[in-house]
Amino acid sequence: MTTSIRSHTHENHNHHKARHTEIAAEADGLLDRLSHSAVAEETKELVSRVRGHLQSLKEGAEAAQEQLQESFRATEKKIQQNPWTTVGLTAAAGILLGLLLSRRR
Repeated sequence: MTTSIRSHTHENHNHHKARHTEIAAEADGLLDRLSHSAVAEETKELVSRVRGHLQSLKEGAEAAQEQLQESFRATEKKIQQNPWTTVGLTAAAGILLGLLLSRRR
């Protein structure tokens, strides 16, 4: 089960990372076209500011990905150290969810 979760998490991570790279490249291309055209100095300044924000966004996304991976590793380690606690908590959550859903009907 852990392998399945890990595989799914890595697939999601790779998909989002590829999509993020694609969007960043597209935005960068658009900014290049704007900055190379004959535009006013104000537009060039705007392009520069947008590039700065784009770079900040990239850095923030990378930091968030790293934090998510770190949290996943810590959770996985806890599960491996305490498998029976994990089974018990999962069973309790399932029972609680079942009770809540049965009351709705």
